[in-house]
Amino acid sequence: MTLRSSWKGFIRLSLLSVPVKAYPASVSATTIRLNQLHEECHSPVKYKKVCPIHGEVTSDAIVSGYEYAKGQYVEIDPEELSKLRTEGEKAITIDRFLRPEKLDAIYLGAKTYYLAPDGPVGDRPYALIQKALREEGLYALAQVVLSRKERLVVVRPYGRFLTMTTLHLKHEVRGLEEFDNKIVAEETSSADELTLLRELMASRTAEDFDFGNY
Repeated sequence: MTLRSSWKGFIRLSLLSVPVKAYPASVSATTIRLNQLHEECHSPVKYKKVCPIHGEVTSDAIVSGYEYAKGQYVEIDPEELSKLRTEGEKAITIDRFLRPEKLDAIYLGAKTYYLAPDGPVGDRPYALIQKALREEGLYALAQVVLSRKERLVVVRPYGRFLTMTTLHLKHEVRGLEEFDNKIVAEETSSADELTLLRELMASRTAEDFDFGNY
């Protein structure tokens, strides 16, 4: 199956600009889907796209339009919408760098993307940024517009690639003080209990973890 990018633009670091495409890193999980049926005969219920003048239409005959007056529309070409994006909306603008241990995992969002160079012109500068981040052991914090919303993201090396993960802002994460009343017991564990637990943890600590086994 051909991979399709979900975003196209540039990684921007000072005067360095790298054309890239973003591909979702996650795939849809297998779920049980329920069909809507007619109760009487159990035939699948179908939904049709209907034009009030011409009747049922196929998906390839449908375009997007903007209603500028009641019942009056102007057709919008997807390519034209892309051209309306400002330079800022086309860029992953790196603001600063940080050590991985300084980024608490609680701020990591749900969306991660693989970033790949967009064409031969991006190969060398892409490899340069990837190598520098990997060898220096750094992550890059950046701003980007995704789905018309400005997001804070972290760009980090992963294998030979760069990945981009959305971040939650501080006000989007519940503070610990909201849960103070959920933990009422004081620490009363004995030294023997703690030693036993540490031994159990040591026996099950993986030096190399393979998600493929799960």
